[in-house]
Amino acid sequence: MHANENQELKNPSSATPVILGVVAEFNPFHKGHAYLIREARIRSQAQTVIAAMSGNYVQRGLPAIVDKYTRAKMALLGGVDLVAEIPVLFATASAEYFADAGVQILKELGCTHIAFGVETEDTKLLQELAAFLAKEPGNYQLALKECLKNGHSYPSAREKALIICMGRTPEEEGRIRDILNGSNNILAIEYLKAIEKHHYDLIPVMIQRQGNAFNDADADGDYLSATALRAAICRQTRSEDPAQADTHTFFGNSSQEDLPLVKNIPSLSYPVLMETLNKASFILPDDLMGALTYALSKEQDLTRYFDVSEDLANRIQKLPMIPRTYDALLDALECPNLARSRISRALLHILLDIRVADAESMQEAGYLPYIRLLGKKKDLEDVGSYIKHAQVPVITRLAEAEQTICNFCDSAEDQPNTDTKKPLAKDFILSLYERETFANRLYAQIINQKAGTDVLNDFRKPFLSI
Repeated sequence: MHANENQELKNPSSATPVILGVVAEFNPFHKGHAYLIREARIRSQAQTVIAAMSGNYVQRGLPAIVDKYTRAKMALLGGVDLVAEIPVLFATASAEYFADAGVQILKELGCTHIAFGVETEDTKLLQELAAFLAKEPGNYQLALKECLKNGHSYPSAREKALIICMGRTPEEEGRIRDILNGSNNILAIEYLKAIEKHHYDLIPVMIQRQGNAFNDADADGDYLSATALRAAICRQTRSEDPAQADTHTFFGNSSQEDLPLVKNIPSLSYPVLMETLNKASFILPDDLMGALTYALSKEQDLTRYFDVSEDLANRIQKLPMIPRTYDALLDALECPNLARSRISRALLHILLDIRVADAESMQEAGYLPYIRLLGKKKDLEDVGSYIKHAQVPVITRLAEAEQTICNFCDSAEDQPNTDTKKPLAKDFILSLYERETFANRLYAQIINQKAGTDVLNDFRKPFLSI
């Protein structure tokens, strides 16, 4: 497959350097990601590629399989020039929140273009759907409300509402269904919506997805999905006991050419991933169960947490006992109008103390609380040139994070308010950052107990320069 050749790519100004942005999880970074970056760089003639990447937790409502520093380093070795972290509230939220935050980060850091993968060649309809959803006309809102009232999950209700409002013929209905069946297409719609919502002049670069589908767990093919690669890691952990195995041979200890990881991780990034895996420094869903069981057992009002509906809260509280495994917990809570991904996100928000009030405040404000930079290529010029125009605090040194936030907020208070956006209180931003710090410490604690050594500490990790 190849890049969409029908897309018009014009730089807003011939004097403006082309800075290409991507929003991703890199969980883990693989050849499909490297392909998208390479193709988009060629098509846009970009000098620099910036990635807005999820931190230690991802949109499926789970910890990333390896930590953010490992994934950032893999990305820097795989074609990215600068990596910024998406705050945990957005990284673990629905596609709309995730994409909106990613797009904002890229714009704040000076991107002129944004690249993303799509499954469809019908990019015209994709853009029409995004424009329609950005406006959310009254007839759509009514149709969506009716579908939700009839017990459909949100994705199903949205598809039905769009078909009611836009599917004028059976052929058009089929085209809409085809687009909404692609995970990359759904994210693409959200990126385009965010650009429209914020009135950004970001130019989209849509690249046809290569190889297996986004959530395809099939281990065959040249471009496996991140889902398949995580499944390969899970299989390997079950086949050997890390406590008994030589840590240098726990992964890839036989017939390396046949292993999905060898085939599908770029050659420069592969040793970085293997070093982390061979230290047992990875997290699987079941590794959450101890902390999660405690969090679910002690809470009285679960509905104050983001994504926790009254129905889900009741289902959790009616459990006679918290199951021992993560999949068993999802099985016990799943129902027709609650997708497993939604349940998983809700559980993680309970664990990490991410509340409805937090999300509502962020939605009302319409902008990010802060941006954290994780690393850059050595040959990239000073990062100051990318953050000097940012309208939110940009953190480069963790030890100075609170001071950076306070200085920014104090400076903003001294400036005349010409923006219609509601300003975020300094104490609220600091509260969000404190809980982000807690989330990272929890991730590190799980890893440290599993690996049997103190291998992770967010404050000890320097800004990466590869």
